[in-house]
Amino acid sequence: MNNGGSDPNDFIVLYPGVYTEKKKALVEKYLADNRALEERGDIDVQALIKGTLPKDTPGLGPSYVASEAMIRYNNEEKEYEIIPAEQKRVIVVGGGPAGMETALIATLRGHRVILCDNEPKLGGSLPVPALVKGFGREDTLALASYYKTQLAKLGVDTRLGREVNRSVAEEARPDVLIIAVGGIHNIPDLPGINKPHVVTGQALHRQLKRYMRFIPPRLLRPLTKVWMPIGKRVIIMGGDIQGCQTAEFLVERGRQVTIVDTAEAIGEGLLETYIKPHLLDWLDGKGVTMLSGVQYEEITDNGLIVTTKEGERLTLEADTIVTALSLLPNTGLYESLEGSAPEVHAIGDCREPHLIVDAVADGSRIARAI
Repeated sequence: MNNGGSDPNDFIVLYPGVYTEKKKALVEKYLADNRALEERGDIDVQALIKGTLPKDTPGLGPSYVASEAMIRYNNEEKEYEIIPAEQKRVIVVGGGPAGMETALIATLRGHRVILCDNEPKLGGSLPVPALVKGFGREDTLALASYYKTQLAKLGVDTRLGREVNRSVAEEARPDVLIIAVGGIHNIPDLPGINKPHVVTGQALHRQLKRYMRFIPPRLLRPLTKVWMPIGKRVIIMGGDIQGCQTAEFLVERGRQVTIVDTAEAIGEGLLETYIKPHLLDWLDGKGVTMLSGVQYEEITDNGLIVTTKEGERLTLEADTIVTALSLLPNTGLYESLEGSAPEVHAIGDCREPHLIVDAVADGSRIARAI
């Protein structure tokens, strides 16, 4: 993030890192100054800081919400001030982190916001990483809960189970239409991709979200250690952050995992200074085979055929093949709605897939620009 010329150490980092005295002082000042607000019910301090200060370490754990709040709070960071705006009628399509952040900041600036999502609950895909990664390192459920609480307190008009198409948008006549519907899953065009023992990322997400309509993630996660529709030997196609974290999840549930990727190295997207070396070492210690620089050839009944970067053709045997490739931009709805309002913007993963924190930052950016 651009720090406007201020010392970067004046801000809480968005991921684990060195816990400087400046950062510690900012945290203590923020909590002290906002205790009265919490007592009046104006702000959920505990929701903001949940998972921020681990009891057993002087380091500062990851908390997207607290980090964003700290940046807003610091008076030197003018870019993140809440500046009142001339009121506009704003429709946000998508209730994930980018959409919720947009709705929150836009409302605080004085806009009339309608937040729409075709799902029955806000949060987008946040429950899925919570199920996969757990609730200690990055509690994405707490993030979703924070947004739901703040949006409810602000009285944001939230309409769930609603599809927004061009006729709906034109009838509503918004001044600004913001599309934040998330990315689309990358399913490789490969012979055998439709075989029954292949589980695509898209199918897996749909299945998990369907389960979580009835079973909360905090209950469903331990149940996955008892049963999952995944074989004993698993190949994960994709070695970036999604693939590695999926591998961690499956290894913890007794699966024998192989990660394969066309990239030159495994672990793209993982934090270089903390998460990446720790997770890759952990996976290696658990016997996970990791092959980079391969070319996918064909999925057979017995597994996956690849060509290694040395030119060797290999058949990797597996009971289940899981695709966990990086998301792709999802511009279809944006393109269909162009011209239906004076301003139409695409944000978050539907514009350019990245991490959750990047989606939040994109929502913050557009809410301050309109």
